[in-house]
Amino acid sequence: MKKIKNNKKILLLLTVLGIVGVYFIITFLTKEGIIIVIIQVFYFQHVLILF
Repeated sequence: MKKIKNNKKILLLLTVLGIVGVYFIITFLTKEGIIIVIIQVFYFQHVLILF
């Protein structure tokens, strides 16, 4: 059980880091706020489906 919990924590951490990484890359490359909002919504929906 401990291994499963640790794996979930690691997966969650990697997912959060991935979202933050993508967010910063897109913010850096494009200053278009609308595009960022659309991608944020898409990513949050994706995360909600996973968990």
